[in-house]
Amino acid sequence: MTWAMSNGYWIGVAPSRAAGGDTLAHVDAHILSALDRSGLAADLVCTHIDHSGPIAAITASARLDTPPSADALDALARHVDGTAVGIGPNHEPVTEPQSASEEAAVRAALAARAGLDGRCVRFPGQRLITDVHPAARIIADSAIEQVLGVGIEVTPEVLVDTRGFLRPQYRDHQLVLLVEPAAGGMLRPVELENPHQCCGGH
Repeated sequence: MTWAMSNGYWIGVAPSRAAGGDTLAHVDAHILSALDRSGLAADLVCTHIDHSGPIAAITASARLDTPPSADALDALARHVDGTAVGIGPNHEPVTEPQSASEEAAVRAALAARAGLDGRCVRFPGQRLITDVHPAARIIADSAIEQVLGVGIEVTPEVLVDTRGFLRPQYRDHQLVLLVEPAAGGMLRPVELENPHQCCGGH
C-alpha cells in the first residue's frame, strides 16, 4: 500500500500562541477538533515548530481530498484564533501572504507536502496499528515508511507496542516512527502519550 504525499490539497495553519493549551497533547486535540468543526476532512495532519520569529511558534498542516472553500478556511482560522491558508496545485499559496503568521502557515504546508518536516498527529492507517505489531506490519498497514530505532537495530519481525499513540515525523521525504527498547524485548515509540506520572496518577 502506498500513500503519496504530494497528492491532494494542502492547508497551513498558524494558531494563536494561546490556542490549544500549554502541552503538545492539548495542541494536537485543539487542531484536530478545529479542522473537524470547520468541515475539513483531513486524512493527514502535522504539527511543526516555526523558528522564524523571536519566539518559536507551533504551526500545522493538513492534507485534504478536495479543495478547501474560503468559508471553511475562515472558520478554521476562527477556531484556532489565528491563520489558515490554502496551497495551490503548483505549491503556491492561493492568496499572497499578508502577515508573518500567514507566511508561517504557508511554510508548514509546503514542508509537509514535500515530506521534509512535520510531526503527524493524524495519518492514513493510524487506526489499524493501535496494539502490538511487527515493525513490518506497521509499515505495510499505514503511511509510516520506516521504523527507526534509537540506539537499537529494528528488524522487520520485532514487535512494537504502539500503546495506541503514534506520532511519526517526516525526515528526508519519509514518514519515520522513532522507537526505543521496552520491556519484554519489544520496542515502543519514543514519544509517549503520558510520559510523566504525577500526583499518584497511572
